[in-house]
Amino acid sequence: MTDSIKQYLIIFVIFVVSIGGLYAIKPQPPIKPCGMILPAEKIFPATKTSEVKHFPQLTYAMQDLGNISVRQRAKPNETTPPQSMFDYATKLAASVGANGIVWFVGKKPMQSLETGAVWYMFGKAVRVG
Repeated sequence: MTDSIKQYLIIFVIFVVSIGGLYAIKPQPPIKPCGMILPAEKIFPATKTSEVKHFPQLTYAMQDLGNISVRQRAKPNETTPPQSMFDYATKLAASVGANGIVWFVGKKPMQSLETGAVWYMFGKAVRVG
């Protein structure tokens, strides 16, 4: 083997090792939930999170207080949204005075190229009564 081939092999090995090292130290996205609430025109004083209930559908007796959007990276083989997402959404809803949440989307995780599977949940913060 000539000296130039040896140099190219050494450079190639260093390149492969450095790329592998960079991939190994790549930061992972956080698993904790994040999201926001877009309040409606009228909000109420904050309620306790223990007073917020989850409803399957919207009824005429409910007053719309805003839209809730929460997302969280899914763990491998996770089949249901984690409780931490519901807790975070409950905290957001309570901040605008809601005593309920009606969910529209959030039955299965969606795939993302950057982070893998991600749970997305969308709903409405409502006030009943």
